[in-house]
Amino acid sequence: MKIRRLLIRLLVLGMAIGALVVYQAGRELQHMPRLQANPARVVIPAEGESFPSFRQRARQALLAAADIKATKTDTQWLGPFDIAPVIGCDPAQDHGVLLFHGLTDSPFSLKDLAGQLSAACQTVRVVLLPGHGTVPGDLSLATLEDWRLTVDRSVAVFQQDHPGMILGGYSLGGALAVDFALRHPEQPLAALLLVAPALALDSAALWALPVLQRLSGALPRLAWLEIHDDENPVKYESFPVNGAWQMARLANELARHEQNGQLPVWAALTADDATVDARASLDQLCALADPGKSRLLWYANEAHASCDPVVWEKPSGDVLDYSHLALPFSPANPVYGEHPLYYNCVHYPAHELQWRLCKGLETLKDTVPMLGEITPQNLELPLLRRLTYNPSFDAMSADVRAFVHQLPIHSLPAD
Repeated sequence: MKIRRLLIRLLVLGMAIGALVVYQAGRELQHMPRLQANPARVVIPAEGESFPSFRQRARQALLAAADIKATKTDTQWLGPFDIAPVIGCDPAQDHGVLLFHGLTDSPFSLKDLAGQLSAACQTVRVVLLPGHGTVPGDLSLATLEDWRLTVDRSVAVFQQDHPGMILGGYSLGGALAVDFALRHPEQPLAALLLVAPALALDSAALWALPVLQRLSGALPRLAWLEIHDDENPVKYESFPVNGAWQMARLANELARHEQNGQLPVWAALTADDATVDARASLDQLCALADPGKSRLLWYANEAHASCDPVVWEKPSGDVLDYSHLALPFSPANPVYGEHPLYYNCVHYPAHELQWRLCKGLETLKDTVPMLGEITPQNLELPLLRRLTYNPSFDAMSADVRAFVHQLPIHSLPAD
């Protein structure tokens, strides 16, 4: 009995010490301006608002955050943008493509793909989602309802000029595109275009997210899954619980929604994805896609055919596998490419030896970073740098251009 009481006291003491540490860490967060939220920087399109007006308001929010960002970034990289078809295109080929970026990301993540779609004679628009592009703290305010409202209003404005539009996105943006198609089956979409769509999440800890949300009011450190230096100029490294919880809500709803298998879908996924459950996402796409009009690129070291539209592509280049982050980026991308501005090393503790080696700040004889996804197997290697570009980007781009060119031109039905 005495031992039992002693163990209970030790447990209570441990919990008290843990709470004190979390509380102290929460107080320290108050001195990190980039982790502080500001509703004025969370921009949502107004109903019927023109894209130039929305773009200008978004730019003002980006400029308001510029002085408190850890890394100074050209707001042109972060904000929403339009790209017109290349000169000489036949206007009849232009469906119009509306895209949305991923969680913690910015429209920059779709610049390379947008350029390829412009070369395929498409008008391309990439929209900034609420809570993104400014500072990580702002993502603690955004909700799934905000994202859906942004998608719905952006579609309504874009369809005025492009009634037979293609809708898509990367990661969270891809999931929001699928969500729109399922919520609005009456809308005349030409196709879905998806890169590593976050249709399903693979985490045993998702149940804890709403609990952390509720406790974070008293213990602010619990509002953050990860806190980093935020050195990436175009994406948050620090990750608030709210962002993960809102995406989990979306994935849960998509899993419950009946798929109809009638839409042309082009998608690219990597089997080794450490961010989303790629196999479950692929299975959802097989249920959603029109099998005779779709192409689902599956990057994997081993074949996996869930349905007829799946095309197996083995990773190319001197890499272990393709990461979730890599798929939308060209090897020539200035931030993420073969000669990047930024190395992704947040899987190592900041400033420790492996982190410094991964960042290229130090070198050791016979220790060269391997490029790949942050899978448990890869993390056992002496040194891993998360792959941030797609060695198959040119081939993938040719594939998506061919897919777009074979789509019939759609128009709104007559009243």
